[in-house]
This record gives sequence, structure tokens and C-alpha cells, in this order.
Amino acid sequence: MPLTERTLLLFEETRKHTPMADKLRIALVGAWHVHANDYARDCDNNPHADLVVVWDDDADRGEAAAEKWNVPYERDLDAVLADPALDGVIITTATVQHPEVIQKVIAAGKHIYTEKVLAASPEDAQAIADAARHAGLILTVSLPRLYTGYTQAIEAVLAGGELGEPSYIRVRVAHDGAVKRDGNPQWLPETFFDRSEAMGGAMIDFGAHPYYLVHRFAGLPESITASFLSVSGHEVEDQALVVCNYPGKLLGVAEASFLGGAVGMQIEIHGTDGTLMYDPDGGVRTRLRGDADWTVRDLPAEGVTPFDRWVNHIQRGEQDPENVDEAIALTRMAAAAERSAAEGRTVPLHV
Repeated sequence: MPLTERTLLLFEETRKHTPMADKLRIALVGAWHVHANDYARDCDNNPHADLVVVWDDDADRGEAAAEKWNVPYERDLDAVLADPALDGVIITTATVQHPEVIQKVIAAGKHIYTEKVLAASPEDAQAIADAARHAGLILTVSLPRLYTGYTQAIEAVLAGGELGEPSYIRVRVAHDGAVKRDGNPQWLPETFFDRSEAMGGAMIDFGAHPYYLVHRFAGLPESITASFLSVSGHEVEDQALVVCNYPGKLLGVAEASFLGGAVGMQIEIHGTDGTLMYDPDGGVRTRLRGDADWTVRDLPAEGVTPFDRWVNHIQRGEQDPENVDEAIALTRMAAAAERSAAEGRTVPLHV
């Protein structure tokens, strides 16, 4: 649903003349995603924001979320967005709904906080980002591991050149959401394995974290080669490996698994002068050329949550281009990997 220039001007004028309340009034739009409650909790914990209404196209799901957070459930999304007192919207709908729903939110002149991925195609992601920016709205995508102390520590090691010339970067995330035990279904909702809603499996959602971290550490790859596997028998993958090919002698690997593992996240980076490892139990540690043992690195303070980051940017009236650029790069990598796995070939990103 493209926005006309006249519509954008109208909403910008409306925003200029509408005073902002002491607390931002926020709607939860969609309770499809497993992180919907997490973001509602983030809103509840932020002293500058209030959750005031829930919408979902599934009434049972929406009413349950509204009851949990003690706010009204509204069946009509247009009615939610027409509220002039509403400042922003949390998007936790099915991934396939993101472009249509977010464009509606932009047309209504509300700020947007959305679950990853922003969209399944780079074109849709760029269109959303452009429309939000032109409307003067703050768009933030939930990319939480960008702002952790361990990511900051890894960036500092790379920036300082301590590892020499990096040759291999691997980021893996894993949980057991697809594992069935003792006749019980998996804990991850069945909707996460429905391609028509989720637009993919483990890699497009959970694998978003390895994508944006590999991009953060090494930039956009030249091409991608992906291998997806379904062990649990679902139509989408529960295990995936994506090789990110860079010019020269650097290789990146992004992995995601719904099949478990004692370690939920691993990062390893090898260079000509040393190696860096990270996992939640061992922290960030390096072993440089000539070292007899590993050195555990101090971690900077954790950054604010992506939700708090969004609220801060709204209050300052500032766009968040760093976050948006990472979200678009993530979408480019995810779309290329989906195509590579489906077609059994390497897919270039720089065309």
C-alpha cells in the first residue's frame, strides 16, 4: 500500500501539532510471535511507555494477550490505528503480515517497533524503511544481540587488530523448540513451522541473530550458499547452515538449530594472529599467537534493550539508521539464503 506525497505531508503536519503525552501510548499489534509477551513486558518495565491495547487477527490469541496485560482487546486494526492518542505500535504478527500491517501503521502516523525480520524480501524491507523515514516516524527492529556487552567486546578486539587478518567467522544459535519428547509436541508453536505464515523455518527467524552478527563483524558477503534440513519432519527447516562468501580469504558461517544443544550460542573468530571464542558460560576469550592460555576479556556494560532504544529515539525525535541498515542487510542475507537452499546453488548479493 504505497503512501502518496500528500498523505505523508498530512501525517507530518498532524504530528507537529499533536503534543506528546508524558508516557508514550503503545499498541501490541499481533500476539503471533513467541516474543510478543517479552516486548509487552519491556513496555511495562519502561517508565516512559504504557501498553494500552492489543490487536490480533485471531480473537482467542488477542484476547488472551490482552487479559495477560490487563488492557482492552480491539478486533479492528483500523480502529486501533485511528486513535489520535496512540504514539507507537509493537509489531508481532506473523512474518508474512509485516509489510501490509507496517504500511498501515505508517499511514496512520505511528512509530514502529517490530520483530525481526522486517520483511521476507529486501524490496519490502527497503520500502518500509523509506516510508517510515519519509513520514518522520521512528522505526526500530528487534536485533537485541547487537547491543550486548559481548558484541561490543568482540568489536573492540576486531577493531584493535589483535587477531590479525580474520579468516573465519562463525555464529551459531540453538534451542530445542522442534524436539518432541515422551509423546509431547515441541514447545515452539506450530505456526513457526508454517511457511505461509513464518515465510521460512529456523533460519529466517532464529537465524536472524547470526545473520546480523556476521554482517556486523564482517560486512555484507559477496555471495551466500545455504543448506537447510528438516529432521522433525516439518515443511520448513529446523537446522540450517549458511556460508557467507567474502572476497579474499575470509569465510563467514551463520547457523541456526531448533534441535537443541547444551550451548545456546557460540561465536568463533580465527585470524592470522589468534582466535576469539564466545559462549554464555565462558564469556569472550582470546588466545593470541604466543599465548600459553586463554584470556577472558572484560565486557562493557550491556546496551539498552531494543525496545528502550526505540523509546529513547522517539523521545529525542531522532531516526535510528544504524538499526535500520542492519535490518535491511539481514533481510538481504536471509532472502539470498532462502533462494540458495531452494535452488541448490550459490546466490550473489552484489548484483
